Amino acid sequence: MPPRPPVMLPSSAGFGAGTSASDGRRGRALATGLVVAAVALLGIPTFTRFAQVFWSKPDDTHAPIVLIGVLLGFWHERRALTWETAPAQRGVGLFLALVGAVLLAVGRAQLFFQLEGAGLLLFALGSVCAMAVCTSWKRLALLFALGLFLIPLPATLMDAALLPLKLALTEAVVRSLAAAGLPVGSHGVIISIGFYQLQVADACAGLRSMLALTAIGLLFIHFVPVRGRHTHAMLLALIVPIALVANYCRVATLVLLTYGLGGDFSDRAHNIAGYAEIALTLALFVIAHWALERRAPQVRP
Repeated sequence: MPPRPPVMLPSSAGFGAGTSASDGRRGRALATGLVVAAVALLGIPTFTRFAQVFWSKPDDTHAPIVLIGVLLGFWHERRALTWETAPAQRGVGLFLALVGAVLLAVGRAQLFFQLEGAGLLLFALGSVCAMAVCTSWKRLALLFALGLFLIPLPATLMDAALLPLKLALTEAVVRSLAAAGLPVGSHGVIISIGFYQLQVADACAGLRSMLALTAIGLLFIHFVPVRGRHTHAMLLALIVPIALVANYCRVATLVLLTYGLGGDFSDRAHNIAGYAEIALTLALFVIAHWALERRAPQVRP
């Protein structure tokens, strides 16, 4: 009778490795859930207040789009997070989260929106530092920096920086339209064309609008792969000029619509122009990226 082959039993090391991997996945899921739940619990009331007080105005229509882009950016970078931290980093993260929670609570109680927004960002940064190690802190730091664009600016700072922007944009629009033979003139930030007068509003040449368009440009650079440091630097240098061009096109288009179709149509198109400005900004970045990539040296395998 031939001998029976030995029966191979699974080793205890195999069970231990499987259990360890399962525990690791469970721990990462728990850490992710804790961070997301904590930030959402504090962030939803804050952004709801921002939407009610600021983002419903015409000069802040860009902010929700920037918020969606930042959230998508964090989701895109989730694989760069390893939910295992050293004790020293965990301590720093907990300290930052505690300070951020205190600032958020004080800002919310005192209706200090800027302090509330800064506290929320600091709390989110501390929570991530306390729970995770990131393999690409530069990309994650950019997203946290973009969160600063969501914080409403103080009125004193806006008034100081707003008037020169509006005057320069008004002068540029009037000069270009006058060169085209249109009956246009200006007095301060008021543009006269034909029988109509238009005031260049904060929404058309506002500091928040410029910052929001800048944030959209940074999001474009974050999501779109760029070949070479030269192309990356050129796109960064083009952010402000592209934002200025988009602002100019918005004002010039509204002036032409008023002259051709009347003031009532221009009033209805005013809010739509904000979203068209965002689309134009993205289109200009796509064109600039395409042109720079074509001029970049080809990397041979």
